[in-house]
Amino acid sequence: MITILMATYNGARYLAEQIDSLLSQTEQGFVLHIQDDRSTDETDSILHAYAAKYPEKIFVHTREQNSGGAKWNFLDLMVNFPDDYVMLCDQDDVWLPNKIALTLQAMQRMENEYGVETPILVHTDLTVVDESLNTISESLNRMLDLRMEYGILSSQTVQNTVTGCTAMYNRALAQRIRIPRDCMVHDWWLGMMAVCFGKKEYTPDKTLLYRQHGANSIGAKNVVSFSFIVNKILHPKAIREQLGATYQQAGEFLRVYDDLLNTEQRQFLSEYASIPSHGKIQRWLISQRLSALKRGFIRRLAQFLYI
Repeated sequence: MITILMATYNGARYLAEQIDSLLSQTEQGFVLHIQDDRSTDETDSILHAYAAKYPEKIFVHTREQNSGGAKWNFLDLMVNFPDDYVMLCDQDDVWLPNKIALTLQAMQRMENEYGVETPILVHTDLTVVDESLNTISESLNRMLDLRMEYGILSSQTVQNTVTGCTAMYNRALAQRIRIPRDCMVHDWWLGMMAVCFGKKEYTPDKTLLYRQHGANSIGAKNVVSFSFIVNKILHPKAIREQLGATYQQAGEFLRVYDDLLNTEQRQFLSEYASIPSHGKIQRWLISQRLSALKRGFIRRLAQFLYI
């Protein structure tokens, strides 16, 4: 069975359109668990109206108090609702009709090759659109120059290559999810799990419309745009903070999963997490030796300048 997990917070404006896109999927063998983070708009009434109409398919949960961010709402869902296959769903996108079917086919190919006991994460590309669903970019992978196909720990530790709203993971991976004290975002954490304990498979299919509306938790940025480059140059503090957060996340991943990591993985995470304790030149040399370098000229230049 497939379980879809949706985290909501004040998402009334686009919520119905997103749920309708799930109900229009060519593959209907799924249930939808939605957890609301104490919304103050009409989200709750919309959710309960859908749950009343589809009582065997849609299940609504409300947190006792606000979690403090979408990543915590998602992580809570992820540890509480494992299944044979799990998909993550944002509240404001539109899934293309064959999203579930395409992702499931890729997952089953991977399980046939590596076995169902292997933790597997499958993720896809997507189309970036504005609030009215007009196309901004046909490919998020190309827009962000991410190389989403990269599936090694060094690349996933320094730069997230998994967009959670495109992801499906299997039960073997679901059973290894542990909630950290802190992490960058839930899908980054999930991607690190996949490359450490199993397999991460990327397919270039565009499976959803990724809506940009000014209030996105993360959002998509054009990394070759003039504004992106200027922003990188003018805001070194933000770059240093982001790099610092990756070091902290690596250390937290090591703490949480020490019993499951192999010697090589422990060594990498330990060395990467220790980078801030060294001088600038040594920090860069360690990053190079570990192959923990960001993708793209602008990102790598910023990493070199502000490490």
